[in-house]
Amino acid sequence: MHSLAVALALLACSQALVRADQVLPEGAVERRVAVEDVRRDPDAIRGRLVNRGATTLTHVEVLATDTFRWADERHPGSDDPGQAGSVTVAGPLAPGASLPFAVGLPPRPVRSDGTFVPSASVVRFTETPATP
Repeated sequence: MHSLAVALALLACSQALVRADQVLPEGAVERRVAVEDVRRDPDAIRGRLVNRGATTLTHVEVLATDTFRWADERHPGSDDPGQAGSVTVAGPLAPGASLPFAVGLPPRPVRSDGTFVPSASVVRFTETPATP
């Protein structure tokens, strides 16, 4: 069940981002806000958001996934231990600035039939245009 939820979440993120009433094309999010230094700690996936744009960002929603890669992808097991979660970073995140994030997840189970790969992406944010 976890695999299906993770796959659907990743599919939604890879197609487009909904920002208020606007849908951004693929790749537009990464040009505005980057996710860097993603790592898995025992209790969370952590990283840093970097505002690459010219506007202040708030309410940045981050989706973090801890995908399990089976050692034998042709014959995967039936109990995928992959996990996903999200967090909203309130901000504000000024142009050129960065903020840390942490998405809490249960500890990984000890497994010898594959490896875990953590990742994170921005799925939604609010932009505040600069005032002249």
